[in-house]
Amino acid sequence: MDDPLGLPLPRDPLQRIERFAYDLAWGAVNEKWDAFFGYFRGEITGDGPRQYVQEVWDNNPPTLGLMMALGYMSILREGNPIQIQLTEKTFNLLNAPPPVSIFVSYRRSVSSALALYIWSELRVDGFTPFLDIRGIDPGDEWYNLLERRVKGSNIFIVCLGPTTLESEYCQREIQWALETASTRIIPVLHSGFTPDDLPGSPFPELQLKNVIYIPEETAAAIYTGMEQLRGVFGLFR
Repeated sequence: MDDPLGLPLPRDPLQRIERFAYDLAWGAVNEKWDAFFGYFRGEITGDGPRQYVQEVWDNNPPTLGLMMALGYMSILREGNPIQIQLTEKTFNLLNAPPPVSIFVSYRRSVSSALALYIWSELRVDGFTPFLDIRGIDPGDEWYNLLERRVKGSNIFIVCLGPTTLESEYCQREIQWALETASTRIIPVLHSGFTPDDLPGSPFPELQLKNVIYIPEETAAAIYTGMEQLRGVFGLFR
């Protein structure tokens, strides 16, 4: 991952804490700031981390108490300001992919195989993407669950085939993603649906996104498309 600091923030409270810890460790390792901070009146001091907290977290990151309770920070020295340090647990987060929430949207009659392939490959890479045939338990209120899942995702991958946008459910999922400013949308075009089809579609704004185009249904083309998708996360095989 070249720079995880620009990724959208998760909404889940525990994921937000882990994301904060990950980013602080990444910044320390890449010499953007030190692994030791001052902490005064509920705020981190120091130009680098303070600017990060302002720009990424809008001055509302997880609290010191939560970070300490989960073992990501410890007090190095009492005082005014308090001196805190990142723990070994925090730096161990860098051995895993950055914490992100991924939703894979698709129309079953068009993209089931591709969506399942994307889901399984991302699982191998250490992510836990949401795919409705795998992520909804019996008895769940599926409509409300899907809306929460889409709007709570950092990354929204939508597989677009020739008839995908005829599906009311796919349209709703895309609309939810477009309404969520913190969600990054990645259209994956396949089965004859091309970038030229986007301007006249119900969602022409998708043409402004980082589109991945699979021009033919061959193993080589699908592999290339998957490598492009991995590149979004800074991963390559």
